[in-house]
Amino acid sequence: MELHWRAKLELQLSTHFGGAAKHTKPVGPASAVIFELLRRRGYTRIFGQYDAGTIISEPAGWLVVNDKLALM
Repeated sequence: MELHWRAKLELQLSTHFGGAAKHTKPVGPASAVIFELLRRRGYTRIFGQYDAGTIISEPAGWLVVNDKLALM
């Protein structure tokens, strides 16, 4: 939950201080971890990528992070 919270703060701060409203790349260490967790590799990448910026912006986005970490 804390990782999601920190990533959300990073994206909000970058938006307020001159960043783009739609985040397609990480802006700090916490968001970089989540973007890396949600990157599809191998044959599954033909199905498209997850929208990590939107998942981070969601209030319950920590559930996605929790699920991805549980799959490891």
